[in-house]
Amino acid sequence: MSLTLLLLVIIASIASAQYDSKYSYYNGLALVKKNNKYGYIDRNGKEVVGPMYSNAHSFHEGLAAVLNFNNKWGYINTKGDWAIPAIYEEAMWFSEELAGVKNDKGLWGFVDKKGNLVIEHKYPDVGTTNIKKSHFTGFYNGCINASKDGKWGLINKKEQAIIPFNYSFVASPRQDGTVIISNNPLGSALEGIADTKGNILVAPIYEEVDIPSEGLIAVKSPLTNYKGLWGYVDMQGKEVIAPKYKLASRFSEGCALVSTTSDRFGEMFIDKTGNIVLKSAYQLYGPFNSGLALVKDKELYGYINKKGALEIPIKYHSANNFDDGLAIVQNSSRYGIINTKDRTVVEFLYWRIYRFSDGLAAVQADDSKWGFVNRKGKMEIKPRFDKVYPFYNGKADVTQNGFDFVINKDGEDITSY
Repeated sequence: MSLTLLLLVIIASIASAQYDSKYSYYNGLALVKKNNKYGYIDRNGKEVVGPMYSNAHSFHEGLAAVLNFNNKWGYINTKGDWAIPAIYEEAMWFSEELAGVKNDKGLWGFVDKKGNLVIEHKYPDVGTTNIKKSHFTGFYNGCINASKDGKWGLINKKEQAIIPFNYSFVASPRQDGTVIISNNPLGSALEGIADTKGNILVAPIYEEVDIPSEGLIAVKSPLTNYKGLWGYVDMQGKEVIAPKYKLASRFSEGCALVSTTSDRFGEMFIDKTGNIVLKSAYQLYGPFNSGLALVKDKELYGYINKKGALEIPIKYHSANNFDDGLAIVQNSSRYGIINTKDRTVVEFLYWRIYRFSDGLAAVQADDSKWGFVNRKGKMEIKPRFDKVYPFYNGKADVTQNGFDFVINKDGEDITSY
């Protein structure tokens, strides 16, 4: 650790102790709470905005929503200056240059970073990820879900209804570009799938729908004769495999793990026409990946090939599915990583291991500190962090001694101010 970074960690640790709560850094500033008031500190622990607000959000895209003394929400910039006046009943964070704001009539609209009202106040709800409204999000890939006149739809930044306001609920878009749509004609919600272009892939007639995989979607039937059973439809919603399974996984390498007897583990693999391609005497716990599938017998795990033969003996105390030729497994006390030949790639030295992301996997050493290894098992970043997140585009969020920052693949602090 460089002397500069060590000093920053010490300063941040002292600063953290001064507050009742301290949150992660965004845009170089961390939200802090003291005596039920919120403010912001920089990465050196210096107060940029003293605790003065009754409520506040973290910075996003250079602005933060804060609740002023008049009990109204507005936005400040990273210098603590007002960017958008505090005139709103509620305010969301900025996402894709827009933020949701609620007026005194309880309706949401959207403003840009200059405070211009881009989308008029006309929506009772926006940006909720589920019908329980337990999580909220902003615009994603140019879209956001919203309600109007008791119905939900999906709009873009031009306020065009990509998915019309015809549904009892429309969820936020998922990373695969699909959207869960829902109706409840008889008081029980039925789900379907649309895409962010407004195409209805699967009509909302199922109890549950899964994420598309290899051109098929697992769906749970609501019909009396098939209630609670899973089948598969294609991307046009046409039934391909009739509902008859208590468990139905996503397709991987041309087959899916299913069971007619258990909803916890599989009993066979089927192809895309529903034909059984493999049964096993073992409990099946994972899809085929890298040609191998995870199985369990008498509390231990191993892997079979597509002929059903054991490729890796049943000997591990816990195990994950293979991912790009590697799998995280546990012997009697420690975790390591093996390849498809059961050769150790990362030694069994660690209390926990996260899956590889961006070529590196996080590992937790005996002292509970986290570091990162590469796909050959070499320690690229020595364990020294209290908390880590996976690498993405060459960057990872980490925490050390209460100090949150961003590192590159050399372990260097690259947190921007």
